[in-house]
Amino acid sequence: MSDTAAQPVLRRKLAPPRPSKAPGQGALQLMLAKTMPRDADKLLGLQIAVTEVAPGEARKADVIKGLKSSDLIYLMKADGAAPGLCTLSPGLLSGLIEMQMSGRVSPGEPTERVPTRTDGIGASDSVDRWIATGKAEAAAQEIVDRLPFAEHYRAATVADARNADLALDPGMFRTLSVTLEMSNGAKTGTLFFALPVRSERAAARAGGTAEELRGVVRDARAVLSVVLARLPRTLEDARRLSVGDTLEVPIEALRSVTLESMDKHPVAKGRLGQSGGQKAVRITARADAGEPETGGVAREFLGAAVGAGAATSLPEPGLGEASLAELPGGGAGVPDMPELPDLPELPDLPELPDLPELPDLPDLPDLPD
Repeated sequence: MSDTAAQPVLRRKLAPPRPSKAPGQGALQLMLAKTMPRDADKLLGLQIAVTEVAPGEARKADVIKGLKSSDLIYLMKADGAAPGLCTLSPGLLSGLIEMQMSGRVSPGEPTERVPTRTDGIGASDSVDRWIATGKAEAAAQEIVDRLPFAEHYRAATVADARNADLALDPGMFRTLSVTLEMSNGAKTGTLFFALPVRSERAAARAGGTAEELRGVVRDARAVLSVVLARLPRTLEDARRLSVGDTLEVPIEALRSVTLESMDKHPVAKGRLGQSGGQKAVRITARADAGEPETGGVAREFLGAAVGAGAATSLPEPGLGEASLAELPGGGAGVPDMPELPDLPELPDLPELPDLPELPDLPDLPDLPD
């Protein structure tokens, strides 16, 4: 037997023992612990061992926050599904590149640097092989549902975390972190996947995004303004205002407070009062049907509040608000104003005589040249 033919046999004999099936150990970890070392040996002659497989879930913000400038980032795509990510830690990237360049993995921590496009090309064959074998083996063992990247494939290299943030859709992601030990502990690295979670309703619609978009919009901030009254003033009057000045607010404004969206569209009406010792607005009705309403976020926010008469806290009064300390109950239960008597009818004015006609003006001489 030649030395060249004996090398793969010697590597397998020197490799650490493959993990045995322990009680409670996941089928996914057993499958990856078998396929990934085999692919690395066939493709690069690289000895690796899968030491940990950690599946989980995370929000997009947490996925982006976990990315480092020294990680190699790949975009993962799929037909009818949102994109995801695949990342290689500096240790794994360095081991793969060293094995291709020199045929060995040097011991020690890798140098912290920003990966280049060339790094992405050099590591792509190994990543594609691991993904393809994982899909095939998961299908054979009927554990495709446990493999987050079962529908996705590696698409291209992503420059940095900012570009990754722009590429991913908001929502929850299924994650899979695989820790790899190379060349008997010379280097240790991590292969990480983050793929979007597809809801059952979205999967049934074969790629529909309405439900996912609704879930994201519900978490958006809806800015609502409580308008007690509007007091038109000239610019000169407004410039004269100073701390301590008092502005009179119509008494009927206490019972006709308006909630408005950020673009000043009325959303609901309410009444000023108190709740728990603080000034508050009790919502009494939605905005009039003829008035434009704000978007679906504000309507959903107010849907339960209008029916239950929820109270919305107001800030302390400042410039442009009248003091309510002198009103009974802080402005709650203000009595109606008495009706004013009708004014008497006035007599018609006498007719005025016609104005006299003015005489014609004389013609003026022409001006000299």
